[in-house]
Amino acid sequence: MNMQRRPRPPGVKPAAYKEFEEKTRDRSPEEYDEINHDFMELFREFGELKAQNCSSDSTEVQGQVQKLRDFITEHFYNCTPEILEELGKMYAGGGAFTETIDGRGGKGTADFTSQAINIYAGNQA
Repeated sequence: MNMQRRPRPPGVKPAAYKEFEEKTRDRSPEEYDEINHDFMELFREFGELKAQNCSSDSTEVQGQVQKLRDFITEHFYNCTPEILEELGKMYAGGGAFTETIDGRGGKGTADFTSQAINIYAGNQA
């Protein structure tokens, strides 16, 4: 049976996107820059953990994943384990996400972060 998702009617947005719009609507460019800087610092910290040869499933790394999830929830939208898992796939999927994360945390940080997120999400199920 071929089940296709019906297209969303115009003007209807997922709850996370609505929340994102609400949380970001009135931010000044300075606030945006500060939040972006703080967000990228999380990936620098992932890179440090990777450089210390921490395992993706270690307490320290899983705590960093929780810190990432909390940051996204606080500043953007409710970051459920499912949303976080999809973000992790995007982080390691190549292109701009991977390049930006690796640029901040060092080569391989995007993959390391993605692996850690995958473990975290699996533990939340």
